[in-house]
Amino acid sequence: MKKFHFTPKSRLLLIISILSILFFFSLADYIFSHDLTPIQIQIYHMMTSIRSPFFNFILISLTKSANPLPILFVTGASCLMFLLFKKYKESLLCMFTVLALTLSNLLLKLHYMRERPTFEHLIDESGYSFPSGHSMMSFGIAILCSFLLYQYCQKRSWAHLLSFFSFLYACLIGFSRMYVNVHFLGDVLGGFLAASSLVCLILSLYCGFFSFTKSQ
Repeated sequence: MKKFHFTPKSRLLLIISILSILFFFSLADYIFSHDLTPIQIQIYHMMTSIRSPFFNFILISLTKSANPLPILFVTGASCLMFLLFKKYKESLLCMFTVLALTLSNLLLKLHYMRERPTFEHLIDESGYSFPSGHSMMSFGIAILCSFLLYQYCQKRSWAHLLSFFSFLYACLIGFSRMYVNVHFLGDVLGGFLAASSLVCLILSLYCGFFSFTKSQ
């Protein structure tokens, strides 16, 4: 049985995880203890002021790219790729991370039971609002992608670039959820923080149990 080694990387990831969950609970406490209606109305007016048929098409398409079916397809393709290269730990890591993000988001929504915005939605959406599932999933996958890129990508410049685009995509997903009026700003930020806490915890344990080098 493998022993856990508290490496510098696993320690850093654990610290990020703890800080993220503390910020998440602080955000949740603020959201549910304050009247945020004026701020939410301001954001709604800001979003409607930039709407156009072109932006509607782009952002609705973008937000749908983080729906469960595309995420399932990307996860399955990634796991298959790792299996083909005999990277079994990485394949398991991808599957477990996406499953953990899905289940934890469901549990958090059932716990907080925050209703979605009552403004006109640009897409059909049901269920509770906090934290945003699309934001949580996309940001969690961005963290996972960044971790794997820096672990295996031989060229640091490529790792930097692809990691940047991964997080940019996650941020755009969060923005699109507000644009289509199915989430508040707090829902999106909550999704980012919850994903950061959960995925960094998973990666901390992964690094501790599987201390390895790129050559492995």
